[in-house]
Amino acid sequence: MALIDLIFDMNPWWRDRQAIQQDKYIQAFEASKIKWRPPLLKLPQKEDALHIIKGPRQAGKTTLLKLLIKNLLADKNVSEKDILFLSIDAARSVDEVLEVILYFFKTARTSNRKYLFLDEASFLPEWPRGIKVLIDMGFDRNATYVVTGSSAIDLKKSSEKLPGRRGKGSDFVLLPLSFGQFLSVLYPQIRLSPVDSISQFFQKKEEDFLDLLMYKTELDGALHAYLQTGGFPSRIDAHLKGELEENPFMTFRAIIEGDLARLNRNASFLMHMALPLLKHLGTPVDWKKLAVETGMGSHHTAQDYISILSDSYILYFLQALDANKNVPRLKKGKRIYPFDPVISRLLMTYHPHLAIEDPALVEAVVGSHVLRKSRFINSGLSSTSDLFYWQSKAGKEIDFVFLAPEGPQPVEVKYQNRVTLRDSVTMIRHFDRGLLLSKKDFEVGSNVLMLPVSWFLAMI
Repeated sequence: MALIDLIFDMNPWWRDRQAIQQDKYIQAFEASKIKWRPPLLKLPQKEDALHIIKGPRQAGKTTLLKLLIKNLLADKNVSEKDILFLSIDAARSVDEVLEVILYFFKTARTSNRKYLFLDEASFLPEWPRGIKVLIDMGFDRNATYVVTGSSAIDLKKSSEKLPGRRGKGSDFVLLPLSFGQFLSVLYPQIRLSPVDSISQFFQKKEEDFLDLLMYKTELDGALHAYLQTGGFPSRIDAHLKGELEENPFMTFRAIIEGDLARLNRNASFLMHMALPLLKHLGTPVDWKKLAVETGMGSHHTAQDYISILSDSYILYFLQALDANKNVPRLKKGKRIYPFDPVISRLLMTYHPHLAIEDPALVEAVVGSHVLRKSRFINSGLSSTSDLFYWQSKAGKEIDFVFLAPEGPQPVEVKYQNRVTLRDSVTMIRHFDRGLLLSKKDFEVGSNVLMLPVSWFLAMI
């Protein structure tokens, strides 16, 4: 069916302003026990701009757009005919998208600001050509465009084709809920002061952690739940409702495989990659070894697939750090991690006989939370150049080293029953200080801070 034939179904508020209440995304949001309202709901919409929102599938981008539309419809000064929602993945070509948008502008009966929401544009890499035509025709005046997509690198390349044509537009990323955000859903009464950078942890004194001590039981329980649900809203909602899905990860797995197929990649390679990714979780592996173990043949192919999944916020990989120059050691192996616990469990559906132990899951979660502080996060996870792992010539390793303006910030994860400050010797010897994350132990040293992982994740 042609996209133009679907336009009225995609925009039912044109016929009835209240129809937004029957939208399946709005109804699912209203029925959900998790009323998470991301800060992006305050996205500027009263200026000429083309905003781009990136993030993994199932993170809530479409729901976000529908909530933005609902908010607009609540404004009596906004006409329902001035709001266009378009699901780009239903389009066969950019010319078809252009036809629909031109129809929208042509039939609009007011001179008010127009609001255009284009969902999942990364499925149509040539979408900027259509936008460029519209802007050159003057359809950027008194109009706000919001474009979403799952591939950060595709959207970045696409936006680069629109130099000087985005007005006051900005790039944003919508990620699964962090542990701190998850905690605010489970225990809204717990109000903690977040840190802006890892270096701020070293400025805190023992008395600054009294609130965390007070809620230790809740924090530990929340971390256990987070390792099961991850930060994807639908999984959290199912957990809160006590719903036990028979195959909770199959839908998500099918979506990722479908996305690979749309990018002309072999979807079955995800299955082939699952075993070595699980086997090497938290340990360095080079592209050649990964290619051999997956049967991909070429290390270039292995790197290509991992990069695609990283730029879709599914996985992330870290390079080894040359601490003398603060640059990556390109010939060393890469540490590859799932970005969210749900992805870890999704990979296990290919190999149900395997199990990822909690320490490995926790390590991956810690890395993804540090990664959220990266200034490169909007560009996808294959472009990260401020988070590394470190390895000495003798084989000693530090899990994470974040290159902050204040200098390298080492973080070591020891999710085990007994941890002491002696476990920070490598960090102290090579970086003079460090953050040691334990399962339950807490101690403030002169140049090392030992915190339970749940405390760290709640604050970062």
